[in-house]
Amino acid sequence: GVLLDGRLANGVGRLGVEPSNAQHAMGMAVERASLLCDTGGALGTLVDRIWLGYVTDFIQVWFGSWAFPSFNVADSAITVGAALLILDSLFLSGKEKAAPPEEAPPE
Repeated sequence: GVLLDGRLANGVGRLGVEPSNAQHAMGMAVERASLLCDTGGALGTLVDRIWLGYVTDFIQVWFGSWAFPSFNVADSAITVGAALLILDSLFLSGKEKAAPPEEAPPE
């Protein structure tokens, strides 16, 4: 379930975390967007489960005679969030230039 796999708790917990040092603006924007997508998708699924007792999958994609598994907007948001988080971790986060080490004063 959504709560058991920790997506909701992880997304909500990390939304308010501010970095202690300045990070690249694009990396922060992508990270926040990914966490918002994951959290929104998890909350959408949770709301459907609470109010309806099930989640309605309504998007069906076909490739010839092969049907891709059905999905909904919440599934799409979680997938987009995961893809953004992967892109952020591969190309943006941790790529900031480190400040040069401070020299110790002469004794």
